[in-house]
Amino acid sequence: MIERELKYSSPDDNIPILSELEPIFINYKISPAKLYQIHDRYYDDATNSLEKAGIGLRKRKINSKRLVTLKSNAQNQEEYFERKELELELKGSKWPDEILKELEGICNVSALRRIIEFRTERVSYTVSQAKPLAIISFDRVTAKLANIDKKTSFFEVEIEAIAGTSQSKLLIIAQTLEKVISLSANTSNKLARAKALLSLGEFL
Repeated sequence: MIERELKYSSPDDNIPILSELEPIFINYKISPAKLYQIHDRYYDDATNSLEKAGIGLRKRKINSKRLVTLKSNAQNQEEYFERKELELELKGSKWPDEILKELEGICNVSALRRIIEFRTERVSYTVSQAKPLAIISFDRVTAKLANIDKKTSFFEVEIEAIAGTSQSKLLIIAQTLEKVISLSANTSNKLARAKALLSLGEFL
């Protein structure tokens, strides 16, 4: 599938409640909030082949569900990201065959090791207008380097398209959301942002 989303930072570190969102999204329907506890582990080989190729490989536990996700190099314009995503249910500890096939010739699969972990508290709302258009997610993220006691944290807002929702419609939703929370365009994904913060020594 193709993942399309807008990514933002916010100095407010504020998660609006439903009663704050409904008055500004006058012509839309906003679903009640859904809460998620997410644990992500990202992987690469010893020569960082996936990072060099712009590819993200992760194992995710979201509430009680376990997934494995492979994300291609993103095409992005400012806060807008578009990329191919392969996501499968994870059964056991082995990489699914579909993932291994995609990684052929890109990295040393036998040398994959955990490089960074994320723990995210997510609050999500679905925005609809006759049909579901997008999911707005507010993420409080803590990132930790694997096997090293260094952590950083940040707050992020994502607006992810559902089905055929256009980039322009996503931007309208973002502009509406700015009536209750300040948004600053993110030009990097969570993994790149966490690595940058940790390399700058912004630790908890």
